[in-house]
Amino acid sequence: MHLKIITLLLIGILFQTDFVQAQMFSVSDKRETITQPRSILRIGTSLTNFTYVGNSSEGGPEQLNVEKPILALGFESMGLSANVLLGNRLSGIKDASFFDLNIKFTNGVALVRQQKLQFGIPVQLNTGLTTSNNDFYEDRFNQSFFSGGTGLFLNANPSRTLQTSVTGIVGYGFSNSNGGFFGGNLFYYSASTRINWLNALGDRTLSFGYDYIFRGYDIDVNLYDYDLSGHQFTLGISL
Repeated sequence: MHLKIITLLLIGILFQTDFVQAQMFSVSDKRETITQPRSILRIGTSLTNFTYVGNSSEGGPEQLNVEKPILALGFESMGLSANVLLGNRLSGIKDASFFDLNIKFTNGVALVRQQKLQFGIPVQLNTGLTTSNNDFYEDRFNQSFFSGGTGLFLNANPSRTLQTSVTGIVGYGFSNSNGGFFGGNLFYYSASTRINWLNALGDRTLSFGYDYIFRGYDIDVNLYDYDLSGHQFTLGISL
């Protein structure tokens, strides 16, 4: 699985996305210079639900459920993004912990390309790791995944210093334990919104982000059937 993650990172470095438009350049006139963000660092919170949806007579898998606001961290650069969800005692989860790493490479085909409006079809590769454990339950959820999807994107630039974007993705993939002893498949969909205020702090960009995620795991008959969903709110600053 580590090889898959490294491969995805290399793809992101070698190819530049069309619709994210994250290259560094400046547009100048007599009054000011507008600098486009190359990369953005994010921090915020995610209202997360990780819920067992299988049919187990033991009842133990439900001890891995998570229904808490947890910490969200993110990094975005040139179509490559990484997102981390972290829940532990500091976020109010007692005697348990939750961790989700998601790395995405997104490129797209613009069907409409104008100065203030772009519309098209994104193509996404998606990989990561999800773990959940509880001190009172000896088993744990520990799955890595690899998936791909597509959808629609819309970028709008109402003014020189304001950029907005909306993206929706639907995808399918495969999941397996770190040891590779059992696995299954997953279905996911996501929606994201970005509002970027260019040159808000000198040449820095401030960014508001909202993300909705859903990931349904169908693994090892019923024992590891979980749904992960969340509403994520972040603030970001360009680097």
